[in-house]
Amino acid sequence: MVYFFAFGLIIKVPIDNYFVYLAAGLLPWTFLSQSLITSATSITSRKATCQNTAMPHWIFVLSDISCELFATLIAMSLLLAVAIVTSDHAFLIVTLIVPVLLPIVIFTYGAGLVVAYLGVLYRDLPHLLNLFFSVMFWLTPIIYHWTMVPKTIEVFVKYNPLAMLVGSVQVLLHGGAAPTTDLLIATYVIAGTAAAAGIAMARRIGNGMIYAL
Repeated sequence: MVYFFAFGLIIKVPIDNYFVYLAAGLLPWTFLSQSLITSATSITSRKATCQNTAMPHWIFVLSDISCELFATLIAMSLLLAVAIVTSDHAFLIVTLIVPVLLPIVIFTYGAGLVVAYLGVLYRDLPHLLNLFFSVMFWLTPIIYHWTMVPKTIEVFVKYNPLAMLVGSVQVLLHGGAAPTTDLLIATYVIAGTAAAAGIAMARRIGNGMIYAL
């Protein structure tokens, strides 16, 4: 609501139905960023449990991300209802919402595993992630559209992986249109890469993490 008040009512960003546009960007962004920041301490915050049980470390990561996902899905369901009411393409939105959100969920779980294991080795990682996401928030078209940025950074703002993941949701819920095939494929490639990295990290160094705790 703070962003909507500041940018929608005071600055008046020239985007129709700005509330839906903003929410469609903020919800997946908040899920993604908060999940990864939390994942950085998912293992280290459970040091005693990890050292005294044979439970796989990745369960704690998936558990923390799932909590964030549950809260996000509740908020997303409310936004979905608003988008359906304010759009002339309700059937399209309902049909594509799962395929559009799925890459974000897969990416977050995969990247979360990577971050969790790196967090054991580099204890300052949560602080670095906070800084990273603070910067990337303004370089990702959430409160503005990518066409509003200077040409010098337009390519990065439009095509950075986080922007593509979030942008596909905005296209569907705000624009009432299906993301382009290229955009949808790109989001699944990004998600698949993160998932593969997470699985590889868990298999390769997961068992050895006990000695780093």
